[in-house]
Amino acid sequence: MDKSALAEETADTGDGRSALPSRAAPSRSLETSTVVPVSVVVPVHNCAHLLPGLLESCRAQTARPLEIIVVDDGSTRPYGELLAEVCARPGVTLMRLERRGPAAARNAGARRAVPASRYLLFLDADDQPLASMLERLFAALEGAAQASLAFCNVLTVDDARRPVHDSYLSAGCSRAPSLDDLLRHTWPILTSAALIRRRAFEQSGGFCEDFTARGFEDPLLWLRLRELGEFRLVPERLLAYRTLPAHERVLKYAAGYRPFVRQLREIYGLRARRLAAATARGFASGLGHRGLLALAAGDRATARRCFVAALSYQPLNPRIALRLARTFLPLAWARLLSGSSRRSSRPLTQASGGALPASDGALDAQLESHPPL
Repeated sequence: MDKSALAEETADTGDGRSALPSRAAPSRSLETSTVVPVSVVVPVHNCAHLLPGLLESCRAQTARPLEIIVVDDGSTRPYGELLAEVCARPGVTLMRLERRGPAAARNAGARRAVPASRYLLFLDADDQPLASMLERLFAALEGAAQASLAFCNVLTVDDARRPVHDSYLSAGCSRAPSLDDLLRHTWPILTSAALIRRRAFEQSGGFCEDFTARGFEDPLLWLRLRELGEFRLVPERLLAYRTLPAHERVLKYAAGYRPFVRQLREIYGLRARRLAAATARGFASGLGHRGLLALAAGDRATARRCFVAALSYQPLNPRIALRLARTFLPLAWARLLSGSSRRSSRPLTQASGGALPASDGALDAQLESHPPL
């Protein structure tokens, strides 16, 4: 992803949406910009080529971090060798781990933070924080002694840097959540858009290292942090985040679903039943709609796999079972009975049953307002 415009705020395209900037705007010089007691932790695995842009964006912040800790999570050649060269600059520390996953890498980076650091920001190598992001989040958290976390809205973009959603925060989630909110459904808080009070992070135990792949380590942490303090929301979109099509995100997060539900039940018991149900509904909805798209295209084998996978999340859902049965009928009959040709032409994120998240590790908070498949 092109990182040349990281230091500029989003530009209005004229249709109410924001696009990534095409050129850098003037920012404070390194000599005059404020340094804030924030440690930025960046876990990387075989993506050293993306890191220079992120490091430059951190230098271009109107409030610069105290340090940047890059955690090499078991990168292979040549990425591991390239990291040493990329990180050989002032204010950047490189530490190496055997491959353990992003949760463990983030925790290791947080433990390495200097004593003077009071806040933690976890970024990924392909993130594009806008120039004022850290300053705005720091001001929100510094001004609220009882808050454990401050987060901002996000501009989601595709690989061509085109905006994907008008707003990452839905109308029902455009506020700081209570603990009960977080126990009803996953809240659209992106890890890269959240500044965390270090003391609260340490008290919470950090990211759960049972998650060895990206998935649900962040919504579980939000629950623990919300028990320790309030959250603060900065409503502006201050981070450009590259997202994937919804059905690809379903597959990406699948490995984390069962560890997430297990942790919920162990920690919160019956209080988390709505969150577990909403999470299952999100996976079933995304997989089910992907199956409809495949069925409309005549690919019954893919449709069948999607419906079988959807049933693993909602085994008693009759609509999914009926759609699976249709994959064994002649194609013309299946299309006629499904009644899905019109719906299947709609974007996946607008399908019945809700959408999967634009972020890593969180399901769309609007799932609660849609019927399941």
